[in-house]
Amino acid sequence: MFDWKSKKQTCVCQSSCESEIFANKECTNYAIWMRPALTMMGFTFTQATPIAQDNSSAIATCTGSKHHSRQRHFRMQINLLRDCCNKRLTVYPWVPTKEMKGDLFNKMHTPSEHERLCELNDIYSEGLKYITDDHKMIQLTGWATKTDPTLKVRNQQ
Repeated sequence: MFDWKSKKQTCVCQSSCESEIFANKECTNYAIWMRPALTMMGFTFTQATPIAQDNSSAIATCTGSKHHSRQRHFRMQINLLRDCCNKRLTVYPWVPTKEMKGDLFNKMHTPSEHERLCELNDIYSEGLKYITDDHKMIQLTGWATKTDPTLKVRNQQ
């Protein structure tokens, strides 16, 4: 079972730590939602669901018990993450940015970087070896250009 989501963040974050905590909260909600579905499919959970993180201050905030005055406006998200961590539903391991498996699905990459991320995710494709990092202009046929006489006729009508 695989779930993927990409959308604009609904709040304006004031720091990278707050942004990472908000993303962790969204991911934790999906992990909590997917666990019963996977259990019905026959999977059993003996360990907490790992949610990879590359921001050490966000990890410390999610797993620690200290409160800070700068966190008062996103305290609800922090409390949810701490609660899930204490209940052993989720764990937040630090993973270097270059080894984030999810980057394959939400960022643009060069073909060589795409191939590296595919291998990191155990996805293999024969077609990737024919793509190079050389940038070439693509000639599109059938598109009207500014010098196309039919374009002037359409604009005058």
